[in-house]
Formats: sequence, structure tokens, C-alpha cells
Amino acid sequence: MIPPFLRRLLGLRAEADHARADDRDWRKLIPQDVNTVPRGTMGRRRAARSWVQGAVVLSLLGLMAAVLWFALGDAPAGPAAKPALRVRTDGFLSPADVAPLAFPPSAGSGLDVAALRQALEADPQVLAARVRRLADGSLDIELRERLAVARLETPAAPPGWRMLGADGVPFAGRGYPVQAVRNLPAVVDLPEESEGGLRRSAGLELAAAFLSAARASYPALVADWQSLSLRDAFDGRADIPGATLRVTLRPASQPADRPALVEVVFSAKEWARELPVLAALGVDERLRAPGMTSPAYVLKLHIRNRSQPGTVTMEPRLVPAVSR
Repeated sequence: MIPPFLRRLLGLRAEADHARADDRDWRKLIPQDVNTVPRGTMGRRRAARSWVQGAVVLSLLGLMAAVLWFALGDAPAGPAAKPALRVRTDGFLSPADVAPLAFPPSAGSGLDVAALRQALEADPQVLAARVRRLADGSLDIELRERLAVARLETPAAPPGWRMLGADGVPFAGRGYPVQAVRNLPAVVDLPEESEGGLRRSAGLELAAAFLSAARASYPALVADWQSLSLRDAFDGRADIPGATLRVTLRPASQPADRPALVEVVFSAKEWARELPVLAALGVDERLRAPGMTSPAYVLKLHIRNRSQPGTVTMEPRLVPAVSR
């Protein structure tokens, strides 16, 4: 123990004396009521603000938890959402028709632009596609479609339109209006190798070439054509003697005051030479000539006169139609 007079002499304070246990307790050196809430109106306001802030924070945390629950927990598992499509085309495909082509089930959730373009061009109805991803995440798709020159008909055909392109490629006519399909001639008596018109064949290529040329040069003639039969085309083998293309005309295109022209027969090999002959033949005047007593006639353009050696002359003939 240091005597009090020595402590005063040396300038020692009581709290520096480590001999006393009370002096070693720091809590007695610091007042313990510095953080207490003041009493009165100010204290109540401070307590209320503290409670409101805590309630707001808890509410925000609860809202965020609910959003995460519904977004992640309750959302059904499945493929990623597909982006919106903006489709421009020179044909008949609509955005509803393009979506299954762009995102087939086998493609998964990949959204690669090059892969989408390849998926679109894999469909026979699409000749070329251009795909761009826009800033908002949507896809801008521009299509060039295959031109249909005819529709395909067979008793074993699956449901839906089946069209024939100008290059001989058959395709499903998605989006084609009914009237546009009815205005096209039908290709009938399809070769077996075309599998009901779903696969390309030499016969379909021959029909497409013939109809494309006729539509380009003589659209008024083709407007009256109802169907093109490949029954005697021998699967497109034009080199076989007697191979023909048989065109049936629409009954409504024939005047009622003269015999009807029901069929025109072209050579499968020389139809390109016979088309201008048909356009310049003047069939209406011939059918109104005296002696045309049959109610219906067939025009045979494939008749050739080979009486003179080394020469072949086309001899178009109108012969009475025979009921089949």
C-alpha cells in the first residue's frame, strides 16, 4: 500500500493503482447510460423510427423470397422460353408456321442464329432464310419460299396440301389459302417412286419443267388447265416412244355453244415445241367448224407424220373423246 502523502507527492491517481480490484474494472470508468433512449416525445419517435425501418427491411426480404419461390420453385421444368419472331416472306408462311420449323423438338434449347437458319432451310418450302438477332432479344427472319406451280393429288395422300415447286421439289403447302391452291393445276397419276408426292422423282421434275414453262409463256392457257396426268409419262423417261403428258381442261372454261375440248396430249420429249403450236392453233375456230359433231374432243399435239424419209412433221389432231 502506498501512503496517501506519497501518492500526492508522486502525483499518482487512484485509478492507476493496480492493487485495488475496483480500479481494474473498466466499466466503473465509463458511464453505462450513454446509449439509452431519451425519455419523452423524442425517445418515442426514435423508437418508432427504428421499428418501422426494421419492418420495411423484413417486408422487402419476404417479397424477394416469394418472387424467388414462384420463379424457381413453382415454375414447371421445361425448355427455355423461345424468343419472339418477326417474319417477313415472299410466300404464305406465317409466324405460327415458322416457329415449329425454327425450333424443332430435336434442336433443344439452343438459339444459335446459324443453326436456326439451317433448320429453316431444311424445310422444302423454304428456299433461303436470313436470321438476325435484334437488340430486344427477338429474331428477325426473312424467307424466300419455293414457288408452287401445281398441287399433288393421289388417293393415298396424307392430309394437308402438297405442292410441287418449279424445280420439281414437292413440299407441304403451309399457309396456302384454299383459293390459291384450287387455281393451280393438279398433278395426278403420280409415279410410285415419288411415294405419294412426298419425294422427288424424275416424273415430278418433268411435270414441274413443263408447267413452269407453260406458266411463264402462256399463262392464259394454263389458267384453264385442271390437271396434268403422268400416267403415260413412264416416270419421266421422255426417251421412250409414246411417252406423253395429258392435260385435262376445266369444264367451266369451255363455251356451251360448241363442242368442248376436254384434254390436250403433249409429247413428253417435245412439249417445248408443242406449246407455241397450241397457242397459235386457234382451237375455238376449229371446234366451231362444220363436221364437228362429237360433244367433246381431245387435241393430240404429239402426232407426227413420218411419211417422208428424214422428216418429221407435227400434225395436231382433234379426235372425239372416248369415255373411260
